[in-house]
This record gives sequence, C-alpha cells and structure tokens, in this order.
Amino acid sequence: MASEEKIQLMPLGEIKPYEDAPFKVRLDENMEELVESIKENGVLVPAIARPHTDGGVEMLAGHRRLKACELAGLDKLPVIVKNLDDDTAIILLVDSNLHREDILPSEKAYAYQMKLEAMKRQGKRSDLTCEQVAYKSDKGIITADMCDSITDKNLEGKIIVIEANTLRPEYRTQAHQIVRCTGGNGARPDARGSAVFCEYLYKDKNTRFERYDVLGILKKEHYPEWLTKRLEFEKAIKGNTVFEYGGYHFLPVGIVNVANPFKYISNHTISDKSLGIWSNKYNDRYGKNKIDYTHKGFYNACNKTSCDVFKCLENSKVYIPAENELFEYTGEYKAYEEKAAKTKSKKHKDMER
Repeated sequence: MASEEKIQLMPLGEIKPYEDAPFKVRLDENMEELVESIKENGVLVPAIARPHTDGGVEMLAGHRRLKACELAGLDKLPVIVKNLDDDTAIILLVDSNLHREDILPSEKAYAYQMKLEAMKRQGKRSDLTCEQVAYKSDKGIITADMCDSITDKNLEGKIIVIEANTLRPEYRTQAHQIVRCTGGNGARPDARGSAVFCEYLYKDKNTRFERYDVLGILKKEHYPEWLTKRLEFEKAIKGNTVFEYGGYHFLPVGIVNVANPFKYISNHTISDKSLGIWSNKYNDRYGKNKIDYTHKGFYNACNKTSCDVFKCLENSKVYIPAENELFEYTGEYKAYEEKAAKTKSKKHKDMER
C-alpha cells in the first residue's frame, strides 16, 4: 500500500530536525543566497518530513530551507509529509542530500554508513555503495567478547562500548556504540552515582549513559579502521603546530633536501577538488566559513614555521605551500624539528618565485 502523502504549510515551530542528521547546516554565502531567493520567490521546492512521535513533523530533506526561512523572517514552510519507517526515512535523508557540493568527506562517510545499515536491516543489497564509503562499514555490533570487563575499573579516558540494546534500532552500529568516557560519577567504580559522560568519536558530539549501559572497554584488536585513524590523528596533533585549512589539518614535517625539487612536484591544489582546498575565488564565492585561510593566508602562516613540507593528516600526502598555490610533493626531505629550524631552505624559496 502506498504511503499517504500531502503538502502542508507547516509552522516552523512544529518542524523538528532529524536528531542524528549527518549533514551540518552552514551559515555561509550559499545560505545568504538561499535566504535572498526565498525572500524574492518563496520556497520553490517543498521540504520532506514524516510525522514525529511527539507531534509535529521530523525533517528529512530541507534542513537548509528551514534555516533559510527562519533567517528570512518567514513563519511557515511547505512540507511533503510521508509516513515512513525509520530505515526508509534514513535512506531518503541520505539520498536527498548527497548532491550538495558543501558536504565534507567525514559527513559523506557517516551518511553512507547510515544508509548501508538501514539497507541491511531491510534485507536489500548494500554492496553497490560500499566502495563509496570512506572507511569500511561496521561488521555488525560489538559484543561482550570484544571487550574487557569494567568491574572495579575507572572508565574516564577509556574507549568504552555501549550495549547495543540500549540504543534505538537505527543507531545500533559500532559508530554509535563506541564512545570515550569523559567523566561522571558512574565512571568511578566506587561512586554512588551512575552517570557516565561520553563523547562520540565519529563526530563532535557529547552524550550521557549510565554505568549499567556500558558493555565493556573495547579491546585494541577490535578497533575499527575509522577509530584507529581518529586516534592516530589525535596523537599527531597533540602538542604539535597544526594548521587547519579547508577542513583538513596540516602538520609541518620536513625541509627539502634534494637537488632539483621541481621534478617531485605534481598538480597544485587549485584543481585538487579531492583534497578540498580551493583558490581565493572559490573562497569569495562560497564564503569564508568554508575554509580557515585563503591561499596567501595559509602560505603566510606556514611560512612562519620555517618548514618546507607539510603533511595532510587526512590523506597522508605531503605538500609545499607557495605564495599562490599549494603543491603536492613526492620527493625526499629531512625531518623538521620546530626548535632547531631557523630559516626556510633555499630550494623552497626558489620554488616560490
């Protein structure tokens, strides 16, 4: 039987955002353009939502339109209301947003993971999209045999696992089970309270559980690939000078020490859309919230470190920033030591001309 659907003009206060939406709404130049368009023409494409258990509706497609209506001073939004189960809602949420150009790789990876898990629960094929995920999807939920006991142990700072049955069915994945304990009375084995404060490791969000919800401390041999990468990233940036640029992080790693560095230069990143770094024109068009530096700003900031070569922690490639471009570098370099470095190498300066 087909689901009943209808278009309604919904008051904004009755529209609730999807609780675990993988995509962020950014207040950038694109948003400003959308606000102006809505002021002039109204909302041309209705949002899609489903009935919410607490009344009103839950947004599935149209979070940016909802925010733009708020900024434009409107009090209602046209919405197509669909009666969907949880898994179908997740698939629609992901499919209706993946066309957007401003989605970060981490957001896209989590979105595909949500879709794959939903398709598995529906018994549909998920192999057609597996290669698009940035890391391998979860191999089922984490069980007790993959954990160490928490008996008589302080959990603060530990990577712990939440019992799957504690979570809503659509959240029973490794990414939602694995959290890091940040404190709470329940973190201590001898405390009267049971609250355990945690942070998710696949995204920047805090949460709370009870000590009796904790299945155990995850054994290192069962760390999923995405968790290992996250912890390696945290270790790399701890105590080091790190530059965030275009949503990526660069660590100073080396001084050029080859006779002809030019032959080890590949494409510059003005055209390297896979890395996500763009020219000044791109920054002017899409808004300064998109990146943290312009090309020249990033160059000037890196130049103060007296280092030639910078490693991108997300893709493990190394780059040399020049005044107007950022070049991928495949040659040799000697290790950079922040305290010992005084001046940039002559070879690097030649490349900047």
